[in-house]
Amino acid sequence: MKQNARTIRQTLTAKEKAIELFSQHFNHLVLYVNQYTHDINVSEDIVQDLFARLWEQGKLSHCTIAFLYICAKNDVLNYVRDHHEYVSLDNVQDFGVKEKNIEDIMMHMEHLEEIRQAIDRLPPQCQTVLRKIYYENKHYAEVAAEMGISTNTVKTHVYLAIKTLKKNFTLYILLLIT
Repeated sequence: MKQNARTIRQTLTAKEKAIELFSQHFNHLVLYVNQYTHDINVSEDIVQDLFARLWEQGKLSHCTIAFLYICAKNDVLNYVRDHHEYVSLDNVQDFGVKEKNIEDIMMHMEHLEEIRQAIDRLPPQCQTVLRKIYYENKHYAEVAAEMGISTNTVKTHVYLAIKTLKKNFTLYILLLIT
């Protein structure tokens, strides 16, 4: 009986650790992967698959943050290979540089998360325009056609969004999205 209770308690603790790890690092990993896929939906899928795989293997509750980033890097490289997408050698070399200093990665991801939260506070149409242009890498004309607005309106939304974000962030952080 005592062993069953201990096993149940360990399972709950492992599950709680896994949930905490997921909630703390999911968005950061998505932003990290998105730097190379340039598609937020694909990035989310890659990271979700990573967490699911680690959970099924029983590794999620005791893996380190560095391990998560290395797995994410490997998964995005596999995705690029399997989908025959072009990635410049500079981007591949960036993976190695970023692995060396996990603290820099974490700080970078925290800044990106702050930007994401600030974008969430923008008016809905500004949010949509900004996400389509910077996250989905669409052109102004393409966004205008999708949303049924003029290209100049798209440019105005981008201008207003960047102006609002400049009020809240330093130049360093702004350079990440422009």
